[in-house]
Amino acid sequence: MGKGGGGSPKTTPAEQQASASAQPYLAEYNSGRLNSTDQQTVELADTNQTAAALQSFAESGMGASTSLGQAVGTVTKGDSTRSMQAGAGSAVDLSKLSLTNQILNYDLQMGQAYLQISSGQAADLATIQADEAQATAAAFTKVSQSFASILGTPETSTDFGSGAATSGVMDTGGGYQVNWPSH
Repeated sequence: MGKGGGGSPKTTPAEQQASASAQPYLAEYNSGRLNSTDQQTVELADTNQTAAALQSFAESGMGASTSLGQAVGTVTKGDSTRSMQAGAGSAVDLSKLSLTNQILNYDLQMGQAYLQISSGQAADLATIQADEAQATAAAFTKVSQSFASILGTPETSTDFGSGAATSGVMDTGGGYQVNWPSH
């Protein structure tokens, strides 16, 4: 985006901001690796789900059951640098993988949405940022619901979404599709 090049119309500050905002999302999606903040979100979901499973099974007196093994696998104990995590291939681990893919898919959606704004097809930047917050809330809600279904317990725990996460975000099974307003 050089200044004054090629006779293209001058970009507005909002378009420049949108272009800059798109880059980290697209970089994360293209690398297939989560940034440290997103990775921490996924690790935290794993830790919370693992702890909830261990607690739930212990309370029902099934401390060493096959079901527990399928739910959390061989748990890696936490230490000062990392928290407790479920074992590979367990239900919690698959949930963690699913959340990772949802975040990457969401990165692509966000990157593309910001690029649309930066190319002058401007929806309101604030609208996208609001949708961004809603999609994050929806991801947390989905994690807590998916885990509740693994344990066969009613949804109780984290109510991050509380209805606010419904507008603009549609669950398509494989991840989030963010419905941008068309102009």
